[in-house]
Amino acid sequence: MAMRTQYCGLVTEALLGQTVTLCGWVNRRRDHGGVIFIDVRDREGYVQVVCDPDRASTFAVAESLRNEYCVQITGLVRARPEGTTNDQLKSGKIEVLCHELKVLNPSVTPRSCWTTTTCRKPPASRTACSTCAARPCSATCCCATR
Repeated sequence: MAMRTQYCGLVTEALLGQTVTLCGWVNRRRDHGGVIFIDVRDREGYVQVVCDPDRASTFAVAESLRNEYCVQITGLVRARPEGTTNDQLKSGKIEVLCHELKVLNPSVTPRSCWTTTTCRKPPASRTACSTCAARPCSATCCCATR
């Protein structure tokens, strides 16, 4: 099986009714009370993916997705319902009904380097924080927690 059959931004109404495999990054995940919409992006643009609770294993993975997760999706290209098209996207007239969803790589949210305590470095030496690389090292950077 190929890693992808199409790029996200190139999935158009010309592919209606076909099964595609896409790889990309989660740009946004929206849970609309029973249906999850995922905007997936790659170098060519965006595509909307719909995850239906009728596919329990796929839906469970979709619930765990966060921004910037790298995913592989296999699904059926179908027309978006009337009134939900997005004319600003090449793929704005279609959506992909997700049949398989695989997380290729989760994205770790960077830890916040800002605290409410005072930096231990004297003001004159606050050129860059050695841990978080904040420039200049501020009075509330992570230096205060070491």
